Amino acid sequence: MSLDSAEWYLEAAVNFSVAEVWRECEQRDTDTLSITLDLTDGQVSDASASNALQLLNEHLATVIIPEENHLILCDVQIGEAIGNEAVAKVVLAIGSGYDKVGGIVTAYGSNAYYNFGDITFLTGTNLNCGCGPKAGGAGKCADRQIEARINSAIGLPTYGCYYTGVLNLGVDCFWANNNAYTHTSFPTGIPATPYMIYHCYSANSVCPYCFTPSLLTYYTQSTWDLMHLIKPTGKALITASVRGTFVPLGTNAEYFHGALFSYGTLNCTRQ
Repeated sequence: MSLDSAEWYLEAAVNFSVAEVWRECEQRDTDTLSITLDLTDGQVSDASASNALQLLNEHLATVIIPEENHLILCDVQIGEAIGNEAVAKVVLAIGSGYDKVGGIVTAYGSNAYYNFGDITFLTGTNLNCGCGPKAGGAGKCADRQIEARINSAIGLPTYGCYYTGVLNLGVDCFWANNNAYTHTSFPTGIPATPYMIYHCYSANSVCPYCFTPSLLTYYTQSTWDLMHLIKPTGKALITASVRGTFVPLGTNAEYFHGALFSYGTLNCTRQ
């Protein structure tokens, strides 16, 4: 093949098989390398081009770490032939820094007061999960609000992509992937870490089942952080399901959110 064809071959092979140009990221770096191509009568043999591609892929394997960075684009420029050789100059654009891309929205409006879950039996009236200044107003429960914010931040896979090796990890206030999150009583205010999943046990049902905007913000961010904390290596976030549960214990009450997090290996095919 000609030098122009070899240049196209290397770029296309990498960009169509490795690069993820659509993936959003905060940080971008460049990496460069040179690969010498053997020529025959000024042209590149299939074997020489294949060897160059193998060297390029081997280099990529040393700089691309799954879930830490990714290849955005590969640019190859082959210089003029000198004797029986030509040098391919390769520039790799590498992206990283995903945590704040798009980002999860944790700001709730001043009237965003919601019951932590479906506790109609406590009020005797179906308030559509509204409470506080929002009492009587229609709206989703706090657990559904949190769930929606998380799933919106995850988004959907790009066209032509699908998940394999799906894994579901259930989390409640006691256990998260075999790591204990000890529960305790905190009838008012925002508990400190590690209480990432809401839990309250208190006498006479004084738990704050009416979540204020600040509580909604805290548990939205905490549930999102926890989803990342227990994410298996090499898998991507798929979806989160958050539910509020109330357990009557005589004159006492226990409230807690539970979550089911889904992860999978992202595979993409392109025509």
